[in-house]
Amino acid sequence: MIDFIIMIGNMILAYSIALLFAYGIPVIQLVKIVRGFKQGGDIKQKMRDTVLQIKVSTLIVIVYLPIALFIGGMATDAPSSTMVQFWQGFFLMAGIPLLCLLLSTIKLVMQYFTKQNIKKELIKEGEL
Repeated sequence: MIDFIIMIGNMILAYSIALLFAYGIPVIQLVKIVRGFKQGGDIKQKMRDTVLQIKVSTLIVIVYLPIALFIGGMATDAPSSTMVQFWQGFFLMAGIPLLCLLLSTIKLVMQYFTKQNIKKELIKEGEL
């Protein structure tokens, strides 16, 4: 009986660690990206940070893509399943990493146009 309880405890611990890695890493990345949307600070440093976030988000998407395809495929295992179940299973795993990549790209584009506007204003004022 003790061995059974230890085995169940180990399974719960293993699943907890797996869920922590499966959802913890992308959520932490998502929080960093959202915090980077605030205004102010050095625009060049922010752009470097954003490019790094895009690289990390792309790496996370590449790692999670096979897992998401597998889970999406397993969701359509039943004969009555449709493509909706596939996409639900796919986005269960890959939704947060894809959101990270999308937000990082949007942030980089916004920073690029902000940098261009700052340059135009400085040229107008004759400071550059």
